[in-house]
Formats: sequence, C-alpha cells, structure tokens
Amino acid sequence: MDTEGAQGVTLAGALEEFGATHQLHVEEFCIVAVRRPTPQSQEVTTGRTIAELLAKLLAEQHGRP
Repeated sequence: MDTEGAQGVTLAGALEEFGATHQLHVEEFCIVAVRRPTPQSQEVTTGRTIAELLAKLLAEQHGRP
C-alpha cells in the first residue's frame, strides 16, 4: 500500500477493517491503534496519517515487519 498520499484511505475504512480488533484514536500528531490480545497486554501501533497506520496494521496482519 502506498503511504505517500494514498487516496481513498479514511478513518471509517480503517474502522471497518480493524474496528473489531483494535481501538483507534486520533491524537494531535498521529493516529493510534490499540489491540488487547489478552486482558494483561496491549499492542500499540501508530501512524502519522491514516494511510500509514493502515499500511502498518495490514503488514502486521500478514506477518511482515
């Protein structure tokens, strides 16, 4: 996925794709996705843009760094 100026990537689309497993928060300088695989742990992923965050989440989903 192109994270430089990716068009058509929206917060609503990210929520549709990852809302069941992640909580998404829009902060001042980034967008944050939090997943809680167990009650005692959480995984945090950030992106400067929604496109960058979505690219990272998709890479994690497919097992790529």
